[in-house]
Amino acid sequence: MTRIVDGNTLSRELMRKNHRLVKKLEQKNRRASLAIFSFSDDAASQRFLQKKQEAGAALGIDVLLFSSSIKKLPDAVHFIKRTLEDEKPDGAIIQLPVPRSLQHQALLDAVDLSRDVDMLSSVSLGKLVS
Repeated sequence: MTRIVDGNTLSRELMRKNHRLVKKLEQKNRRASLAIFSFSDDAASQRFLQKKQEAGAALGIDVLLFSSSIKKLPDAVHFIKRTLEDEKPDGAIIQLPVPRSLQHQALLDAVDLSRDVDMLSSVSLGKLVS
């Protein structure tokens, strides 16, 4: 059976649910944080980044945007891992698309499973299908 989903209604429900979760953290004197890594100046990606920052602000989440023009995969993976270690955000996202010189799956896999908000790493996807 086909089911039509109202994206606006779903979005409002998710925002309410996530707002309650963020409030629980605040009661424990913790502020949620999300790191977003961007390796492209693609116009559509920039609009998505803006929307993610707005949603984070509405929820009370500190959104940390890390933009980079790195074009070599080992350097990009090192940048992600070092930043996650230094900043210790609760979650992380790799903004897609990335330049062709960077293999998107390798970047997604650089995010520790415990911080993989999008659940797009190989490990996360493997758990989903097993």
